[in-house]
Amino acid sequence: MKPRNLVLCILVATLASCAPLGEGRTATPARPTATSTPTVSMLDAINLALETEAVYRRAADVHGMAVAPRIAAVTLKRRAEAYRNEEVEDPDGPVWEVQMEGAWVVPPPVPEAETVVRHITVLVDATTGKVEGWVTVP
Repeated sequence: MKPRNLVLCILVATLASCAPLGEGRTATPARPTATSTPTVSMLDAINLALETEAVYRRAADVHGMAVAPRIAAVTLKRRAEAYRNEEVEDPDGPVWEVQMEGAWVVPPPVPEAETVVRHITVLVDATTGKVEGWVTVP
């Protein structure tokens, strides 16, 4: 078989093995994913999360840190996935989810028992760099 014919055979076999798009389907995804390249870098998102943690520490009048915070995970997600809600504004927009672990000792409203917060998660808009919110988990 001539090299040109061999190339054509491989090309035809490759195209034949592809599934047809079918009616109503398109070659592009129906909605964008958060795996696209964000304009805010992962490092910038981490720095913003650490700044947010410092603000939390001051605002909550944290007594001390039994364990210094460390970055546990940083994940680029769709906003709806990060909020676990498809009804959020711009559900397909990318956000950085920065999870920190540590031990923040928070004073109680009454002196009976202090709360130790072990996890803080900060959401950073991967397009604008705006901190959208944060949650703490004892």
